[in-house]
Amino acid sequence: MKKRLPYYIAYILTFCLGVFLFANAEQSLEILSKIIGVICIIYAIARTISMFVAKKREALFTLGIIINIAIVVLGVLIMTNSFGLSAIIGLIIAIYILLDALWKLRIAFAAKKFSLPHWYILLLISAVNIIIAIVALTNVSSVAKVSIQLIALGIVCDSVLNLLSLAFQSKIDKSQDN
Repeated sequence: MKKRLPYYIAYILTFCLGVFLFANAEQSLEILSKIIGVICIIYAIARTISMFVAKKREALFTLGIIINIAIVVLGVLIMTNSFGLSAIIGLIIAIYILLDALWKLRIAFAAKKFSLPHWYILLLISAVNIIIAIVALTNVSSVAKVSIQLIALGIVCDSVLNLLSLAFQSKIDKSQDN
């Protein structure tokens, strides 16, 4: 239990994040866009400064400056177009949720194999998460708020799945040791 405590804490915090995103979808999207945009701009400025400080005037110097300008432009676009960003983020998170739910299906079947009680709960939530991920993938370009709410719901389900699979994994490990 002790070595898995950080995982439990992380999954509970992820659950809380999902609930927050679901309740505040539009505000979360705006805040996330601003943060990512500012990070892009700061990163590009820091790279440019380090290039000048290093005083290396190599052939790649001009290319580096062009890339840094492109990163700044990308940062500004992200900050001003949060709905476009939601489509990209939604796609990435929906794919992650789908792959993670498929992995949890595997754990559910392993739990069944070891005759662990309540393995079907993990199976059911995994199936629900797969459906949510597929719906999110097919609606990723639709209204941003709905996409964020679907993603938030997927994050909540994924957190519950992670907590359950962690508990099941502990029991599977104990069963294999015996």
